[in-house]
Amino acid sequence: GDPWRDDRTAVVHGLPWAASGDQVRAAFRRCGVISSVEVEPELENVTRFARVSFATKDGLVNACQLDGYRVGPFTLRIRRRGDSHALADAALLRLEIDTQKRLGDQLQRNNVPGMGGK
Repeated sequence: GDPWRDDRTAVVHGLPWAASGDQVRAAFRRCGVISSVEVEPELENVTRFARVSFATKDGLVNACQLDGYRVGPFTLRIRRRGDSHALADAALLRLEIDTQKRLGDQLQRNNVPGMGGK
């Protein structure tokens, strides 16, 4: 069957760029038996997103309870695949990253120690 069934697959936005499939699998293992993991670039070499397919619907439900979990400066957005919020999450994440960059640049221009963009 389709490994990416909507009723068993979570879409995770906002992963750090360095996140690997093995790391994602390890992070979501406690949610349930994982059938498949796929990690891809998301935004301008800043973040990645993943599809995590579970063997049961319960795994998906458990994964979605981690929505809003923070990994460093990133807030994970976790939704059921096919959920209308998934596209909105990608747009919101882009806005958050743009805002963080602008704030960092502003702090750097104002010579705030230890702060600033790249």
